Amino acid sequence: MNLSKTPEKLLEFIRLEAEESGYGLVDIIVKGSRTFFIEIVLDAEGGITLGECADFNKRVMKWVNTETDISEKFVLDVCSPGLDRELKSESSFLWGKGKQVEVRVREAADGKNVISGKLIERTAHGDILIKGTCGKEFSVDGGNVIKTKLKAEYKKR
Repeated sequence: MNLSKTPEKLLEFIRLEAEESGYGLVDIIVKGSRTFFIEIVLDAEGGITLGECADFNKRVMKWVNTETDISEKFVLDVCSPGLDRELKSESSFLWGKGKQVEVRVREAADGKNVISGKLIERTAHGDILIKGTCGKEFSVDGGNVIKTKLKAEYKKR
């Protein structure tokens, strides 16, 4: 089995296993040429623990070792999306609605290359609407967006 073209069978196993375990599959990233790196990004209601990531890793490795004929070297990493996760898919933008985000743009918008605020929505055309910290609403052209990521919020106790 050739990892340079990640086998659909493996991707389907990961999707089903995540769903059956109650995890949200945020992303699967495959990169490399001599040694492949497969990164599986999972999340769950209330977050995902290191132990849950390790357990999922073991289940995927067991399946790979018994159900496939992958002969290439590869590294499998299962992790959480982190506090500053990038929003890429439609579902991640829906999940991020109402949360604090940072939008990095190619050409300055309102004199800034990074716009921070509460995510209102991403439109069908890919434009991103946010409410800035000053209360002003911004519409960022989707073609101008480099990256949108969650902005970690720290609460004082």
